[in-house]
Amino acid sequence: MKFYTKSEINNKTGPFEVSYVGFGFTKVSTKLMKQLEYPYFKQRVVEIGKYKENVSEDATFCLDVYEKTGIKPKVIPELKINHLKEIFL
Repeated sequence: MKFYTKSEINNKTGPFEVSYVGFGFTKVSTKLMKQLEYPYFKQRVVEIGKYKENVSEDATFCLDVYEKTGIKPKVIPELKINHLKEIFL
């Protein structure tokens, strides 16, 4: 899976496909959800060479959607968003 830098994304014009996206801000069609099995968000372990890696729920969702439907997520470089995380101690 390719990891894009900020400058690579800024140099893109128009939407482009990626292997997965974080779910800080996404739009998912309900038609797509109906093609999946519950639970929709789960983790999986994948083998990368001689290592095993735990894949987060958002990345696993994108991989599951692609395996079931052939649809990959798209990034829209012109869309600017933020991700708010609050920490309570």
